[in-house]
Amino acid sequence: SNIRQKFHRGGLYLSLLGAIVLFTFLPQIILGFVFREQVSDQITEQVVAKIRAISALQAHEIMCYFEEMDVALANVLRTSDSRNHVLYLLGNSASADDYFLAQQDINELFYSVLNQDEGIAELFLLDSSGRLVLSTDQEHRGNHHADMPFFQVGFQERFMSDLLLSPESGETEIYISEPVLDQSESVPQGVLVMRLNGQSLAEIFANMQNLGETGEAYLVLPSGQIITPLQHAATTSSNFQTYGIQEVLAGKDGFGLYSNYAGAEVIGYYRWIPQLGVGLLVEQTTSEAFVDLERTTNWALVTRFLTAIISVVAILAISK
Repeated sequence: SNIRQKFHRGGLYLSLLGAIVLFTFLPQIILGFVFREQVSDQITEQVVAKIRAISALQAHEIMCYFEEMDVALANVLRTSDSRNHVLYLLGNSASADDYFLAQQDINELFYSVLNQDEGIAELFLLDSSGRLVLSTDQEHRGNHHADMPFFQVGFQERFMSDLLLSPESGETEIYISEPVLDQSESVPQGVLVMRLNGQSLAEIFANMQNLGETGEAYLVLPSGQIITPLQHAATTSSNFQTYGIQEVLAGKDGFGLYSNYAGAEVIGYYRWIPQLGVGLLVEQTTSEAFVDLERTTNWALVTRFLTAIISVVAILAISK
C-alpha cells in the first residue's frame, strides 16, 4: 500500500507539474506572439511613415531645385540691355555692324550664368526657325532644333522637359526653355534654353539622411532604367524590374516589402513624379529597418520565459 501511495503521489505530482507547465508557459507563448504582432504593426507603421516622409522631402527638394533653375533662366534677360542684345542677335545677320559686340556681351552673360551652378550644362539661344544662334557649347553652334519640344513648346510658353538620357553622353539631362518676346512682349522672336545635367540631382541624393547604412533613394525612367547613383550596383545602365519599380512605373504611390535590384529584402516607398516623368523610390533593408522590432520582441520573449520558469519553480516549491 505504501508503494501504491507513493506511486499515486508521484502521478499526482507529475500531473500537477504538467498542468503548471501547460497553464504557465502556454499563455506566455500565446501572449508573446500577440505582443509581437502588435509591436510589429506599430513599428511597421513607424518605418513606413519615416520612408514616406523622406520620399516626400526628396521629391520636394528635386522640384525646388528645378524651380530655382527655372527662375535662373527667367532672370537671364531681366535687364533691358541683355534683352535688347538678344533681340538684336535674333533680328540681324552676323554681318551686321553691332552683331559681334552684342554676341560678345550675351556670350559673357551666358557663361556667368553657367558658372553659378554645376548642374547647368549649357545655355543657348534659338531663333524663330529653331536654328541655334548662340551657345556656351561651341560644338553645338549652328545646329537646328525645330523638331524638339523645348523649341516647339518653348516658343509659345515656358517649358520643362521630363528627365532624359542624353544620346551623346548617356547622362541625365533636362531642358528648361522660355520664349524671347519682342519689345512689346507679345510676339515671340526666339527661344532661350537651359540644359541641366544630373550633377545636382546626384548631390541631392548623396546628402540624404535618416535612412541608416542600407537606405537609399533613386530615380527610375519609364523604361525601367535607374538614372541616379546606386549603393550596390557598379552601373545604372541595367533595367531592374523589382516590385517597387513596376508599381511606380504604373503611376502608383505606395509601399511594400520586396527584393531590391541587388536582391536584398527591403521595405520601400515609391512615388511617381509627373512633372519630371520619373519614379522615385526610397528603400531600406528589412534587417536594419526592423532591428528595433527584433530587439523588443526578443527581450519580451526572454522576460516572459524567465517569468514562467520562476512561477513554475515557486509553485513546485510550495506544493512540496
